[in-house]
Amino acid sequence: MALGMALGILVDNAREAMPERGTLVVAAEVRTVLPGDESSPLGPGTYLCLSVQDSGRGIPPEALPRIFDPYFST
Repeated sequence: MALGMALGILVDNAREAMPERGTLVVAAEVRTVLPGDESSPLGPGTYLCLSVQDSGRGIPPEALPRIFDPYFST
């Protein structure tokens, strides 16, 4: 999946979660993993870290186990 498509889906989901308006924050940060860094599951290199946060109602606890199932939607 292309980065633009993934971000579009995240923005659409945030909009649906905030029908009465709200705040959406998308941030990007360059992070470097050094050789021997055992705290990261990634190999050494430079990565782009994206974070997305909204002030929507959140995911119901009973739906959390299924959020990565294909075609699952709340």
